[in-house]
Parts: sequence; structure tokens; C-alpha cells
Amino acid sequence: MKKLKDILNEVLSEAPRKMSKKDAKILSRLLIRMSVESVIPHKDVLFVNYTNYRDRKKIIKAVSKLYSYDDDGRMTNAPRGIHGVGGTNWIAFKSRHNESVNEAKQLDTKIFDRGALQDSMKQVREMVGIEEADEKWPSDKKVEYDEFRFANGTGGFSFRWEHGVKHFGSLGLSLRQDGNHMLYASSMYNGKRFGNEKIDPKTLPTPNKDFLRHIRTWKDLDNLTMQTIITVLSKDVIKNEAAANKAFEQDRKAQSDFYSGGGKGYFKQKGRIGYGL
Repeated sequence: MKKLKDILNEVLSEAPRKMSKKDAKILSRLLIRMSVESVIPHKDVLFVNYTNYRDRKKIIKAVSKLYSYDDDGRMTNAPRGIHGVGGTNWIAFKSRHNESVNEAKQLDTKIFDRGALQDSMKQVREMVGIEEADEKWPSDKKVEYDEFRFANGTGGFSFRWEHGVKHFGSLGLSLRQDGNHMLYASSMYNGKRFGNEKIDPKTLPTPNKDFLRHIRTWKDLDNLTMQTIITVLSKDVIKNEAAANKAFEQDRKAQSDFYSGGGKGYFKQKGRIGYGL
């Protein structure tokens, strides 16, 4: 008898997601600094037409964060019968929907592609130093994803991680009705916060200072926006985690000194049975 995971993988692989003009727009924005002439959606494929062959690796690397590489070539072997494809170098990409159900862990989202969300989850795990637990190596440490979709268009998304009961953190986006959306990235240890819960996107060092200006509601969010947010917040996350880890190590050392021997801490408390021995 087939396992449910295998059945789901078969169903997903037989139902490719049709690419749209929205997907093409996402890639056009992502590749704006490269020699890309056009991005053409055709059935379940996105074709990227570009002129400078030296951009090939850069394009594949950038787009593979959001879509799966499928094929590429020169004008001489471009697919025929597809309007807008031909006359230049080309690269084909497909949706990442058909990745293994086991690998994607079925992250729940109604905003982003699951494959793109899984890649973002891996990136966050690497930043905070928490590997994915499995049955063989269980762990209390965890990274979780959540998203918020309210009827008035507000909401956002959040990645939350936990090293221990008193040691945790988060990053994400909070969408506001007035358009003054806020990002946040902070880490905490023992009640002390490191980082900022209200980061104005326009103050961040991005090529496009107001990269969220086109976002009005959570329905406007896409894979590229999520990836951009995580990337621009990565330095803050690493800095916050370093500060929280330092506080944790200082606390652990203080406790170790208190309970260690050598006539100090716990062993030096008057009134304790055995004091002075």
C-alpha cells in the first residue's frame, strides 16, 4: 500500500501550476539589472530572454530562489511556436510546486509558493543556527512560519524561532491600512530584547528604497517580496542573535561560577550544611 506522502507527490507532479503575467512581472523586477529583454509565461514554464550570455549563471542563480531551472539555450535552439520566444538566448523555469512533499514539510501558505517558502525557511534556519529536526535527531529548538490574512487587507507574515524557553526571536512584515507598513527583527533572552519591532522599510539599504510601495494588502505579496524582506533583514537578525547569544553565555557563566567549587558562589554561602569544609 502506498504511503500518503507518495500519493501526494504523484498528484502534485501530475498537476503543474500554470504560469501567469504576475510570475513574469516578478522575474522582470528581479532581473532588472541584467540583460533581460523579456519574460514570457507559457503554460507551466517561464521563458527568460536575454542578450548577454555572461549573465546566464547570474540569472539562473537569482531565479532559482523562486522557481526551478528547467532548460536553456541559444537562439538557434529556442522552442518554436511560442510567441515572444526566439532571437535571443533563453532560459526556462518551472514552478517549484512539485518538490518532494517530504522536503517541503507541507508548510501552510496561501500567499507564497511552497517551494519558495521552504527556501526562505532554510535561509532563516541558517541565519539563526537551528537545523531541521528529524525523528533520528529530535530537538527542542525550532523555527516556525505563520501568515496573517485579514478581511480589511492588513496582515503579513512571520518567522519565529526558539532556542529555549527564555531564548527566542522573530522577523517579519506587518501590513497597515494606511500603507505605512513595518518590518521587524528581534531576538530575546531572559526578557531582554535585542533589535527593533518597528523598522521603516524606507530606511533599509535596498536598491529600491521604498520596495513595498506597491503593496496595499496581503494579496499583493509575492515570493520576491518575501525574499527581499528576509535578505534586507538578515544583517539585523545576525546582529540580534549574536547579542542574545552573548547574554545567554554570560548568564550561563555566572551560573557556572555560582555553583562551582573553589570557595565561591553556592559553596561559600553561610548556613549551608557543609559550609567551610
